[in-house]
Amino acid sequence: MSNIPKDTKQIEEAVWEVPTSFKQGMNVPARIYATKKLLDAMDPGVFEQLTNMACLPGVQKYALAMPDAHWGYGFCVSLDTEILSEFGYYLPIKDFENYFEKLKCYEQDKKEIVSTEITKFMKIKPKNKIMCLTTKAGNKLIATEDHPFYTKEGMIQIKNLSLNDRIAIYPFKGIKYKIPSNDIIISEEDITNVLESNNIKKGSWRYKIIINKLNSRGLIPLKYNSKQVPYILKLMGFLLGDASINFIGKRGDGILNFSGQPCDLEKAREDIKAIGYNPSRVYSKIRNGYEDNRFIVNASSLVILFEALGVPKGTKTEQQFRIPQWIFKSELWQKRLFLAALFGSELRSPHKRANRKHNFIAPTFPFAKLKELEGNAIDYLSDVNNLLLEFNIKTTCIQKHREIVTKKGRISSQLELVISPSCDNLIELWSKIGFEYNKKRTFLANVVVQYLKRKNEYLNKKKSFINKIRISQNNGISYRKISEEADNNGFYSKTGVREICVKLEQDKKLVLNARNFISFDKYLEESTQYLGNSGLIWEEIEEIKEVAYDDFVYDFTVKHNDHNFIANNFLVSNCIGGVIATDAENGGVISPGGVGFDINCGMRLITTNLTIKDVQPKLKELVNTFFQTVPSGVGCKGFVKINNPQFTEVMEEGVKWCVDNGYGWQEDLERIESNGKIEWADSSKISDKARQRGINQLGTLGSGNHYLEIQHVKPENIVDKELAKKFGIFPDQIVVMFHTGSRGFGHQTATDYLKIFEGAMKKYNIKINDRELSCAPFSSPEGQDYYKAMACAANMSFSNRQVILHRIREGFEKVFKQKAEDMEMHCVYDVAHNLARLQEFKVDGKKKKLIVHRKGATLCQGPGNPEISKLYRDTGSPVIIGGSMETGSYLLVGTEKADNETFSSTAHGSGRTMSRHQAKREFRGDQLQKDMEKRGIYVKSGSMSGLAEEAGSAYKEINDVIDALAKAGISKPVTKLIPIGNVK
Repeated sequence: MSNIPKDTKQIEEAVWEVPTSFKQGMNVPARIYATKKLLDAMDPGVFEQLTNMACLPGVQKYALAMPDAHWGYGFCVSLDTEILSEFGYYLPIKDFENYFEKLKCYEQDKKEIVSTEITKFMKIKPKNKIMCLTTKAGNKLIATEDHPFYTKEGMIQIKNLSLNDRIAIYPFKGIKYKIPSNDIIISEEDITNVLESNNIKKGSWRYKIIINKLNSRGLIPLKYNSKQVPYILKLMGFLLGDASINFIGKRGDGILNFSGQPCDLEKAREDIKAIGYNPSRVYSKIRNGYEDNRFIVNASSLVILFEALGVPKGTKTEQQFRIPQWIFKSELWQKRLFLAALFGSELRSPHKRANRKHNFIAPTFPFAKLKELEGNAIDYLSDVNNLLLEFNIKTTCIQKHREIVTKKGRISSQLELVISPSCDNLIELWSKIGFEYNKKRTFLANVVVQYLKRKNEYLNKKKSFINKIRISQNNGISYRKISEEADNNGFYSKTGVREICVKLEQDKKLVLNARNFISFDKYLEESTQYLGNSGLIWEEIEEIKEVAYDDFVYDFTVKHNDHNFIANNFLVSNCIGGVIATDAENGGVISPGGVGFDINCGMRLITTNLTIKDVQPKLKELVNTFFQTVPSGVGCKGFVKINNPQFTEVMEEGVKWCVDNGYGWQEDLERIESNGKIEWADSSKISDKARQRGINQLGTLGSGNHYLEIQHVKPENIVDKELAKKFGIFPDQIVVMFHTGSRGFGHQTATDYLKIFEGAMKKYNIKINDRELSCAPFSSPEGQDYYKAMACAANMSFSNRQVILHRIREGFEKVFKQKAEDMEMHCVYDVAHNLARLQEFKVDGKKKKLIVHRKGATLCQGPGNPEISKLYRDTGSPVIIGGSMETGSYLLVGTEKADNETFSSTAHGSGRTMSRHQAKREFRGDQLQKDMEKRGIYVKSGSMSGLAEEAGSAYKEINDVIDALAKAGISKPVTKLIPIGNVK
């Protein structure tokens, strides 16, 4: 089945368009440049992300995807991952394939848990590593290495997390879902009986109106599987607590009255609306020195419905009633909704014991009745106790708390059901049932649950430590030796260890306590920082490890702009490439995510006057030389040692600094996009952390798909001989191409501003469909700061590639004993494919200044474009598109059509078809290296697994991508370049 959106139209042979009607909020259509073959093979995530880009404020003409477009691989969790739903039940994610329900989601701006619809369900075979992440409290989640987790720095993928990093946990677990029965709870006959008990006779006009209103809302007959029942159960719990129903006035109008905190009342109002009724707004006034907040619902039919369901009218303390029997017949997750709402009104809030740092008092559920109805109160509390037993939650007793005299002079008995305060019991209570309609108690309960889990883990480790002491004693080791070996254990001092040894020897009982464990007050402060009262908790990572997994993995796209959901208690997310242009002068935005985290990642091509015959005998020596002189791999450092003032010059001057300091030729400047310098760079906009990550990385390739490649121009692969000649290309020539970017410096800069932009979006009231597209108005202080910081990262990247060019020239000189000038080692061009820049284009016949974001897209300008270096103004700008290390790359040239249609943009590579992990599973690096050498390609890599990741079969066929560009008319092929030597 095709993943292509059904409304997609073919505009030209290799141009397709998704209209704005496809998704609410799209400001412009989305265009894909691809042949039908490539379009059919694209992941559904491509269309999701592309259409999200089309929703950005100020976006112009189209959001564009190139033929190399591909989605991230993974962002998926294992089949049994428990997903928390709107109604507090959970389901394994695999069960959502045929069951779409609303999920719990974190709204970052308001710092609260809300509900969101699922817009897409995804099920795929994993294409990358499967990792298991475990927290110090024992929370676990199995997911692909690319799956993002919410941290203080935003969403970060597992592979980029470390031990002790803090991630967001939502401790409430809920109850496993079970399909409710089709049995009837109340019928029309039941409603008729309640109406007649209220002197509303069958057949009367009022009877007919009430029956019609209930029928029209689908409330009679009401069944356990009716869609309104979850809302009704919650409202039932509220009505038996801090709300009431009654008939009032001469006409006997039905009214429901709800009181509580405004935020909690708003939740109840939404539930009233969900069953088809219109509540009043929330009213607030001061009564007896306290703020009284309430709303009402004027609806006789709703009063009748709840009376039929077992809610008493009027003052509850003066009449007999029990928990309605129909609730006992509902599913456990439905019973939770009722109890959680009842507890939201009546159960005592989680509360620490006085003068105790780690323990909590027993929660009590109070219930008041007139003294003569005390027996009914005991029966009612017994009903609550019986419901709790179904959740394996223990109580200790029903006790009489006190007696008071009511305003009417009658005696009221205050009874309470006491819940066991044991650690495990409280975890069960607040992680399974929790609270509804009470944000404050929900927040505290979540914190306590996670705290008690951490406390349990602490005590278990302490117990294990004592067992080790016991074993040492049994093995005849002395007290002194045991205490020395146990030094810095985190539990006991040396003296304390010795005391334990004595007690164990005397066979005295040891009492485990949490004396040195963090106090709850301190934990509360530290674990909820920046999360407000949402109920999310920061939790430390205990372990991250790769695990074996051979099944499908799953993911969602959700409707909420924050694009997250709760999986096994973890807050996780699902992530964009292409071209967008936003109006720089009229509210258009700039986005770090829309540019890419490796800012100014790009390509450079170098010519020589050497032929394949000259180079073949010395190929291995040449590749080995570059492997030594151009560092590659994660965290590698370059040979250029500079201080902070010099790095400032690099950030602000770009390649000019390199040339001035002996790392290049003067002519190099005119052969680089923007002459190797983005003018508006301002190093004061760069963080210290970004500086630290970038200062030692000049002249380094990095890891992943970055490479340095020696290539052969086969005569039959020259497509346009005239253009090839102008670019310095001839048959059987040897050229060098390499690909790298701004390394950790650019990534850190983008990360810094994504965090800043989250606050900016709230400030400027910007709503987006994907947090990866966090943005700010280009004209805002935040937008301008990022634009200047991004320019610094771009200049560092240009300089990085310039230093590598210098090392390549040195390498050729060393191997061939000639000067680089004599070997005519000229730079053909250097062009970025992750950058945003201010450019002028025509939109609707008018020239506009636009911020063009190219992520995984290359600047591609046609003949006569005034922005092109004079060297290439008559031909159009060179375009360098890298393929795989097995199949080859291309040199192309820009066209006028690209200037007019795609904001002077084209593809940047061949695009992956499988993840790195899948490639490693399907290919062995050492075998691949041998096979490639047999085919005349010598590869040197610091990692055989890294080599396997870059196998040719992990990428789209480069010829298909180039064919699509040529058919679309946005780039013209000049020559194909075949690899013969490669450094990874």
